[in-house]
Amino acid sequence: MYDIRFPNLGIVLKNIKDGFTIFGFEIKFYGVIIALGFVLAFLVISKEAKRTGQSEDTYPVSYTHLPSPRDGLLSRMPSSA
Repeated sequence: MYDIRFPNLGIVLKNIKDGFTIFGFEIKFYGVIIALGFVLAFLVISKEAKRTGQSEDTYPVSYTHLPSPRDGLLSRMPSSA
């Protein structure tokens, strides 16, 4: 548990966790925020492309490019090289 302090504002948030656990996997809040940023960017790109009448093939972004928990697991595996 951590304390988050905003000294110039006089705000102190006490006993803040840095993540949570699901099925034995620890998920950090900064990872959730990064993943939400990817999803939000994808939604904005999709909506803007449709609004301007552009082809979906213009942007090489699809649901398969969104981060997933599998990506975090694979990034921790040792390479064979």
